[in-house]
Amino acid sequence: MCQQNRIGGWFNATPPRLKLISAVILIMTAIAFAQPDTLWTSYYNDGYDNGNAGWSERCYRLIKTNNGGFLIGGQTFTPGGNRQRYPAYYIVKTDADGVEEWTGVYDVGIRHDMLCGIALRENGQFFIAGYYVEELWKANIIKIDANGDSLWSRDYEDYLFHNMISTSDHGILACGSGQAHLVKVDEDGELIWRRTYDGGGDEIFLDVVETHDNGYAAVGWVWASVCLILKTDANGEQEWLRTYNFTDSTETLLCVEEVPGGGYIAGGWFDSNHSLLARFDTDGDTIWAQRDVQRIEREIKDIAPASGGGWIIVGKGRGRHGGDVYKTKRIDDLGEEVWELGIEFDDDASFDEATSVLALDDGGYLIGGNRWMRWDGGNSAGLIRTEPDTVVLPFELGALAESHDFGDSVMVDSVVTWELPVHNFGRRYVPIDSVAITGDSSAFAYDMELPLYLYPPDTTYILVGFSPDSVGDYAAEFIFFYGDSQTVSVSLTGRGIFTNEVSGGTPLLPTQLALEPVWPNPFNGVVHICYALPNQMLVKVTVHDVSGREVVRLFNGVEQAGIRNRTWTATNMPTGIYFLKITAGGEVATTKVILLK
Repeated sequence: MCQQNRIGGWFNATPPRLKLISAVILIMTAIAFAQPDTLWTSYYNDGYDNGNAGWSERCYRLIKTNNGGFLIGGQTFTPGGNRQRYPAYYIVKTDADGVEEWTGVYDVGIRHDMLCGIALRENGQFFIAGYYVEELWKANIIKIDANGDSLWSRDYEDYLFHNMISTSDHGILACGSGQAHLVKVDEDGELIWRRTYDGGGDEIFLDVVETHDNGYAAVGWVWASVCLILKTDANGEQEWLRTYNFTDSTETLLCVEEVPGGGYIAGGWFDSNHSLLARFDTDGDTIWAQRDVQRIEREIKDIAPASGGGWIIVGKGRGRHGGDVYKTKRIDDLGEEVWELGIEFDDDASFDEATSVLALDDGGYLIGGNRWMRWDGGNSAGLIRTEPDTVVLPFELGALAESHDFGDSVMVDSVVTWELPVHNFGRRYVPIDSVAITGDSSAFAYDMELPLYLYPPDTTYILVGFSPDSVGDYAAEFIFFYGDSQTVSVSLTGRGIFTNEVSGGTPLLPTQLALEPVWPNPFNGVVHICYALPNQMLVKVTVHDVSGREVVRLFNGVEQAGIRNRTWTATNMPTGIYFLKITAGGEVATTKVILLK
């Protein structure tokens, strides 16, 4: 009999999903690499003086501009009467070398003007998001041109914005609080939609990213409690919302990035003064989490993909003189340190922090942050530009089997399968870009979606099939390509036999006409037919509709004894029930087949 465990193309129309599991856990030894040197450092302030404190400019956000420069977004304090200072939005535009081109100060309210997000448009204009308070808290967006001139300012009642991004459909998305929400607006600030979400308390979203499926992922916390992650579709409809408590204390997530192939990495703090870093899969399940991340002990403010694999995280750590210092750290995909860069300016700089990081095209990084002086109270926004990062984490991919033999008794035109285990032994994710089968390639096939991203220390299982079309021995090499032209090869072998062949003997002929089940059934284009003939005879293969009328004649002629295979391509036939009929030597075999389109 013909085995019909076909897996379609052979493979089925709906192949089984590949499984990513941590079946093999390796003990990895972290290897230290040299961090990039600092190329230049710049500070920015307007020198406002209220008599008690010096300049007071702060950097909270950082983006690249269309002309190769950078935009700093933060806060300053403008002088007022009675020696008072009033907070205002603060923007600095620089060139590629950090040289200031223009500064913008935007005073939108009486108290607590707080810039929390900046976004770039394709035409070189910018959006600024934040909040302020007069009698009530209000969220606010300002649109400015390429020279920093304000084009319009819009308020949004009863809630606050904490960050903002440009979206791929030319909109602006802000996240915030006043019940956790996402707000989508158009180029003119007109509301497209607003969604609120319930995580079981007073939720706050502090960062948001657009995901590969054009949805969004937002992170934050439930007030004075646990951290949370939200995943939505492109319209802000909730797909899932997860809360976490890794430390049995108050926790929050301040920043998030989507990892290639799906999933998320997020950083923040717990217990007010300790750093927290975690990786999550596409469903929000925790892959790993770290507390008190080495050398960024206080909090993690921002994350960016690192040149050469892994991630750059920035924040603040403990300094030699009891204060805080800029801290930048590169980690691999296991969360292990690659290198660390800490900057402590002098004895007077007591509260320094890195707040933003950008990965640049030349492999270097731009780090934004604040230098807060101990004695005179002066605060300054700052940028640190590094040399290119030359550390490239190696790809280390391998199959957990060098070869596989499908056996010496696989029936002709049947399919047997094997799950090929492939493991990531390295410190960074591996994109499997393409695969090839050499040798007897027509007899072997695989089922996998490309590109496939494999993170350490995961193992994935690739479904490989063997389907001989005649009696004999088969051999092939299954090769997959990754990284910089690197390959892994697995040898495949097998032998095809007739249905009732005795292993080691000679093939025996069928004893009667036999029609095997057609496959797939139902089908939507092509159906495969397998039948056995006991000897040479006149054979007619036809297809009939439910009324018995012959609609297709597939074959009419003499055939030799043995197993025969045919296909019916029914692309021009309407959906319905049909009957396949084989007439041979006075015998008739019939089976029902269903065509679905």
